[in-house]
Amino acid sequence: MSMRWKLLLPLVLVIPVFSALLHLYWLPDYIEHERLDLIESQEDQLTLLAENLSPPLASGNLARVNEILDSALEHLETWKVVVLTDGAGQRLYPLVEPNGGSQSSLTRLTRPVPGPAGEGGLG
Repeated sequence: MSMRWKLLLPLVLVIPVFSALLHLYWLPDYIEHERLDLIESQEDQLTLLAENLSPPLASGNLARVNEILDSALEHLETWKVVVLTDGAGQRLYPLVEPNGGSQSSLTRLTRPVPGPAGEGGLG
């Protein structure tokens, strides 16, 4: 065996082992960590949206609610569907069944909208 192969053989063996370690151990943990960070960020945005919806819902201004939710869907590109229901489960937004595409890859987040002066939730 030549000197060149003796020097290259450890690298040839270590690189695939290191790549397998990255692919099988580190990458799934990294992807899960990033997914959880994204969900946390989306939950923060959903909380802010719920707080912004509280005044128009309390006053019964559904036109303003539709305007806020339309704007949110327009600016939040990762959101595919937003559904707003009241406490009884009646749909307030959108009025027709949304077409969200393949539901299997979507993550569902729910948040109650705070009522006026800190009372319970509106839905």
